[in-house]
Amino acid sequence: MTILSRTKALAMLLILGIAWSGCYLDPTGVQNPSVTEESLLSNPKGATTTLINGLRRQFAFALGATIITTDIVSDNVDHVFVTLSPLIDDPRSISPLDLTINTTGSTGCYFNLQRLKALADFGLTQLVPKDPDATAGQIAEIRTYKGMALLMLAENFSRFPLTELGQPVTASVAIDSAIAEFNAVRTLAPAREQQMRIALARAFRLKGDKAQARANAQAVNLTTASSSILFASFTEGILDNDVNAFVFLRASEDMQPLPRLDFLDPKYPFRSSPLQALKPEEAPLILAEIAISDNNLPEAREQMKRAITLALARPPVRNPYQ
Repeated sequence: MTILSRTKALAMLLILGIAWSGCYLDPTGVQNPSVTEESLLSNPKGATTTLINGLRRQFAFALGATIITTDIVSDNVDHVFVTLSPLIDDPRSISPLDLTINTTGSTGCYFNLQRLKALADFGLTQLVPKDPDATAGQIAEIRTYKGMALLMLAENFSRFPLTELGQPVTASVAIDSAIAEFNAVRTLAPAREQQMRIALARAFRLKGDKAQARANAQAVNLTTASSSILFASFTEGILDNDVNAFVFLRASEDMQPLPRLDFLDPKYPFRSSPLQALKPEEAPLILAEIAISDNNLPEAREQMKRAITLALARPPVRNPYQ
């Protein structure tokens, strides 16, 4: 047999071997080491800690996706990125089937917010009751994420279901549910009192309840404001800040801030930069808006000054690429 013939024979045997393994290799016995719903329920002791890690990750996805989408919808940034729906430039054209808001990726604000709420519901109804190690602080954190998911859904969508295959409800129903979660957190974790006051002021503002919005905004202690910020955290290379990738790195120049906002860019200069979900300056801004509605312009001016002073009190972050 010639060398060429031997080579052909070996190649044929290799092809047949691959074909045989493709026909008879059974992958169904492979065990995925990832944590599953079944494994959590079958071993509930300490499982709340595992769930919270997942909730923190999902909260980061949901908040980042909401920031990216709302920045485009509100015209804070101009986008020419072909994988994002052009409809989100025109809010009246957005439909429930829009691929951008429904994607599982970093721009799917609707999908990611609903997933955050569903994970929190799973923890509260199925996991926590069976976990003897679950603490009040952990339950408060789960309820915080559920409340924020409901609040952000209500801020951005007029109707949506709150249960799997459920009928859509109005945003006002979701706001009431969010308010109930925030008040529950205040009872479970007094350390989150200031944080929840900001969330409640924002929720009652959206609800149109001026009295409750004012009362909760006034309850925010601006002298200890830094402790009331609610962050979504990131770790570069493990969980990256996608807002940074879209709006700051802009390798393909797919998003650009409008000229009037360019001085604010970048707000998130690193792939590990945290995102703020609740900030203390929201309280004086809400009070300023209420004062304007009451035609009390001097009070509105003072509240705006408080908000600016509070924002300037935080140290600036220098652009690392300049």
